[in-house]
Amino acid sequence: GCRVNNYYEMKKDSQVMLLWNLDVRGKLANGSRGVIKDFFPAVGYYCLVKEEIQSRGNKGCKEQKQSTNNETTTNNAGQDGKQQSEEKNETEVKYEPELEDEPNSKKIGSGSSVYNYNFSNINSDYVENVKGFLCNSSDTLLEYEEEEMSGILSESKIKLLPYVHFTDMGSNQSNRKRVIRPRPFTKDFGNVATATRWQIPLVLAWAISIHKSQGLTIERLSVNLDGCFAVGQAYVACSRGKDLKSMTVKNFKPAEIKTSEKVKNFYQSLNGDASSYTSTWRDTIDEFDKCAKEKIQQQKHMSSCYKNTPCVSCGRMCVVRQIKSDRNKGKWYIACPTGGKRDGHTWEFVNTMPLTTPVGTSFKMFVPGQDGTVPEKLLGKQFFLTGIFPELGGGFGLKLGKEKMRELIQNFGGKVTGSISGKTDYVVTGIEPGKTRLEDAAKRRIASIDCSALKDILMGGALPATKTNSAETKTKAINTYFQASRHGCSYDV
Repeated sequence: GCRVNNYYEMKKDSQVMLLWNLDVRGKLANGSRGVIKDFFPAVGYYCLVKEEIQSRGNKGCKEQKQSTNNETTTNNAGQDGKQQSEEKNETEVKYEPELEDEPNSKKIGSGSSVYNYNFSNINSDYVENVKGFLCNSSDTLLEYEEEEMSGILSESKIKLLPYVHFTDMGSNQSNRKRVIRPRPFTKDFGNVATATRWQIPLVLAWAISIHKSQGLTIERLSVNLDGCFAVGQAYVACSRGKDLKSMTVKNFKPAEIKTSEKVKNFYQSLNGDASSYTSTWRDTIDEFDKCAKEKIQQQKHMSSCYKNTPCVSCGRMCVVRQIKSDRNKGKWYIACPTGGKRDGHTWEFVNTMPLTTPVGTSFKMFVPGQDGTVPEKLLGKQFFLTGIFPELGGGFGLKLGKEKMRELIQNFGGKVTGSISGKTDYVVTGIEPGKTRLEDAAKRRIASIDCSALKDILMGGALPATKTNSAETKTKAINTYFQASRHGCSYDV
């Protein structure tokens, strides 16, 4: 989301923090803290900017001279040039505030450009401070302020600008009092569009989380290290401060400082410990280049396989995308660009194995009693399927070949369930089996078989031992022991 909210509520004497690098040389950067002393009218600030611009370098004479030169050139060029000049002047219209004359109004400018604004309701010291700041500003900054404020006044609903006194020990206090105007905060949405929100770059500065404080430089800081859970979190929090004299640390414990194992191995390798060797920059760059090339090839490969897939609802061609976050990170899916899954449009995962890849003919849709197979070979056994089975075909995406594999097992007397349970005898694995499914099967000591092993079983091979078989053997042995004891015999079981 955006760093700034759409709506803020602030009042005088509110403690705020700057979210913009306003003046790095003047130590007004992202994280600077200040107090709102008052609210300056946006039109009044714009009028002061215009006054300062017009008071510099006899700007009016320069404009008149330029206008004379343009008029001479226009007369020499003919009527067409005059028409083009008039069209250009008509398009270059800036915002001009409409203000009524009042007894206590301050007149700004002269001639046709007269601005009137009543500053009687504003602290005179604040007005003088703003004028002093503008007087010490460069021509480039003033022109930029005029252009930005013109757009803000014509398009924005913001009418009052916070007048903030920023605090910083040892710096020039006269340069720490500023009128804060809206700034553009942007967010890119891939290659689709860029959203821009114009907002006052301030946020209430009573407290902030460690995560949100990254990148900030805070003058007066109180850090609470209780409950640090991430690697480097304590470092991020403490490094936000500027000086030990202006910061305090609470709940400090050595256990709260967590360091990355890679960092530890790196420094141990510098001390001559060869066993702690970590990747060098060269290794990392080579690995990065390799991964980047593989990613590009995979993206081209997936697009070529699924780009012509039509939506089941509207018929438009689906787009191929890869999930960048959450628990399905790295998985590929196809989606209709028109609508979502809830509206009946196509949205489903697809396997990373290309559908056009040649598959072997060693495993096929066997028929009981044919090709040497044994009918009812899987009778009474429960199976769970994970992965895809392109050898059998049918289905789509992560369901590729699963329905036919289910049908094959059922034809030989077996049963296929939708989840792993205590009654599951075997897990049949295809290409790209689920990692969590395999881990679950291993914990339950359930045997896993692939297509090759399943083929051998259908041809008359023995089924692998299962935990059920072992339990039945153990129960049978115990029963035999008790029966033998009853007749006065003893057996070693």
